[in-house]
Amino acid sequence: MLRAILTVLLAFFCFALALPPLMVGLIEREATPMSCANFDPSTARVWLSLDSCRLSWKEAGFARVGSTVTEVYVPLRATHQGDMREPIALVLASRRPAFLALGEALYAAQEGEGRLEGVLDTHQQLMDASETYSGLTRPRHALSSHEEAIIGALPSSHSPQLLVMDDASTPDLMSGVTFALAGFALLALAALQLRRSPRIRPPD
Repeated sequence: MLRAILTVLLAFFCFALALPPLMVGLIEREATPMSCANFDPSTARVWLSLDSCRLSWKEAGFARVGSTVTEVYVPLRATHQGDMREPIALVLASRRPAFLALGEALYAAQEGEGRLEGVLDTHQQLMDASETYSGLTRPRHALSSHEEAIIGALPSSHSPQLLVMDDASTPDLMSGVTFALAGFALLALAALQLRRSPRIRPPD
């Protein structure tokens, strides 16, 4: 009996893991397009495609292993929006090689303002780029403690509904289906275990 109960609990755990990617993939089906100027974190869908955006590199944060930047966290702002003038509502988490290279240079230049401006001038084309960014968003409560520390250290104020968008991410339907099938298989196993478990007979 105890083994069957544990199997049922494991099945529901698999269903819990399967639900988020299946919900996004089956309900939203594709990224919702909008401009950065119209982005509202309180009403935004999970899967977004944002245009007319620019990366605010002066406000960026970095994940590091030793002195190596492994991921950049850069606020996304509308093209007309100035740095640090409005609360951050959306942060792009990216591992693009070009972004990591700029992140390495910016992190190394944080010791002196002159060097920092030199890095920004060197990468001006990337700094001024305005393109479409897409991916799945996560609320702050879904971030790891390490990510939360990086976001919390960004120099500008944050919107209460701040979201982090994982660059170019899409719903992992295969994982969702796999976890769902595993959940059903475990429920079947639990039913089999219950049928095979010895029944306690009442005393005569």
